[in-house]
Amino acid sequence: MFKRIVTACIAVLVVGCTGLPDDVEPVADFDPERYLGTWHEIARLDHSFERNL
Repeated sequence: MFKRIVTACIAVLVVGCTGLPDDVEPVADFDPERYLGTWHEIARLDHSFERNL
């Protein structure tokens, strides 16, 4: 029974990750320079993988 559940979950994941919709297009005038510089955090949630950083 467990194998069937795992197989069904994997099948759902594979079918859901097959590709992008046809109408998705990247932004034409994207300027990465606008996003460079100092960023400030307004709120923070601590995560275990970020300890001692």
